[in-house]
Amino acid sequence: MGPMNQMTWIDYTIMISMLMLSSGFGFYHGIKKNRTSSIEEYLFAGRNLPLIPLIMSNMASSVSSIAIVAVSTETYYYGGQIIFFSIGQLFGFVCFYFFYVPVFYELKYTSYFEYLEKRFNRAIRLLGSGVFIICQIILSVTIMYSSCIAVTKVIPVPFYLLATVLCSICSIYTFLGGLRGVVWSDFIQALFMYGSAITIIVISINNVGGINQVLDIAREGGRLQFLNFDPHPFSRHSSWTLWLAGLCLSLQIICTNPGIIQRCLAISTYKKVKIVVISSAVAHFALFATCVLIGLLIYTNYYNCDPVTSKELTDADQLVTHHVLKIGSQMPGLSGIFLAGILSASLSSLSTTMNSLSGIIFEDFIKTFAPFTLNNARTNLCLKSIVVLLGLIVNAGIFAMNPSGGLFQTAATLTSIGGGLIIFIISFGLFVRNANIKGVIVGALVGSSVTLCILIGNVWSVAAGKIKYTPKIVSIEGCVNNISHPFENLTQGFPHHTSVTFDEDVPYLFRISFSLFAPIGVVVSFIVGYLITICTKHNKNIDENLLIPQIRKKMHDYDAVTCKVNDI
Repeated sequence: MGPMNQMTWIDYTIMISMLMLSSGFGFYHGIKKNRTSSIEEYLFAGRNLPLIPLIMSNMASSVSSIAIVAVSTETYYYGGQIIFFSIGQLFGFVCFYFFYVPVFYELKYTSYFEYLEKRFNRAIRLLGSGVFIICQIILSVTIMYSSCIAVTKVIPVPFYLLATVLCSICSIYTFLGGLRGVVWSDFIQALFMYGSAITIIVISINNVGGINQVLDIAREGGRLQFLNFDPHPFSRHSSWTLWLAGLCLSLQIICTNPGIIQRCLAISTYKKVKIVVISSAVAHFALFATCVLIGLLIYTNYYNCDPVTSKELTDADQLVTHHVLKIGSQMPGLSGIFLAGILSASLSSLSTTMNSLSGIIFEDFIKTFAPFTLNNARTNLCLKSIVVLLGLIVNAGIFAMNPSGGLFQTAATLTSIGGGLIIFIISFGLFVRNANIKGVIVGALVGSSVTLCILIGNVWSVAAGKIKYTPKIVSIEGCVNNISHPFENLTQGFPHHTSVTFDEDVPYLFRISFSLFAPIGVVVSFIVGYLITICTKHNKNIDENLLIPQIRKKMHDYDAVTCKVNDI
């Protein structure tokens, strides 16, 4: 049995207000002075975006609705060591600050993947761009599907109607407002995300009886064991594997994400860019830590009556929503704020994807292969048409999605492999002075193949029951009318560690923790690519601007860099 519908008119008002504010900013910036008739304005907001909305936009667009629910649920069942994932992401922001931003801010390419053509050739550019576009569409479909499922389990609105309305609203304000409209909409959505999280924390702490009580219960249940440096690569999680996974994901969603780079190019000076990067890292970590805290608070509310074990819920993914609805009766509007936060995260991710992909598709494909001259009016029409088309594709993908058929796992697989490939081909060109075409092609193929092999083997073993994960201790001893449950099922799990068991016939390669899949693929790609590079000829005339500043023969004063608008 799922969560009961406890929504009030206040909750619905808050949700509708969020959607109206989001679309309203897109309308406003699309109509005001006809700003979006300029391509420079549409893609880079005239390169004069205010910093605070930009910081919040970076945070909102890099944290999906899936992450908000998943991090809290992970903490509930496996403890607070998941925070090392976010620490790894902070290291990713450090890499972004020192290595990626200086290069791409100076180059100021309209398409992020133009770098690959300058560094290697057009084929590599189209490969990187094509893989990124496919992965982002699949990811957008998955995120929107998940958020719509979560909301329609609570409110009496048909799933496909909600999905169509959300995709339409997002397409409209992205179509009209361009990057400026997207950033301001993200800002409003980020406020809803933070507002919902903080409100849930305050009420949950009050319900339990104070922060000391929260810490005592969480400690007793083993949820406060943050440090676990088990070197075993077969453990489900450890501090170091989570750190590596967070670093790798950050390289994907921050360092090599065209949408984030696009926002940096919308800032007038490099000094301001540095402020935005540092502040975005802090905001991102704060939201992640907030989700971990929510997971701990949910545990302290249900430590002696797990809703899934007691059959009150049929799916662990409903846990966060169930908790919010249960405490929402104490504060009218809380459920609406939370669901608005879930929708905000998904809309922010989708609008960012549509805006950045419109520039990439136009620059890398339409501009390259168009049989007609592209003046400003035609370019503007193409960019906006791409946004509309992407909205239709995502909406159609939601209708076609069938998670019971394994599409969720397929989406995760494709985006993981594709993300690793993008990390490699971009970073290989930046960090390896003598990188050549043969090295990047062979490295990408081998690394992706290794990742795919491990991932498929692991997923099959888990599905076949050959690999089993047991969470930390959960109990239903405090549930009302638990007499119907067998005594041995009242308490299960391990209080101070998580257990993973393998059948003897599972190959060691498939036992590797899923946190290490992407890092292994990237490392293998770099090793193979570098070996191929040193064994083959390379271009000795290297453009120093295409390398990270730390390995250039002549360093630049990047703080003095100012944004010069390029003709498009």
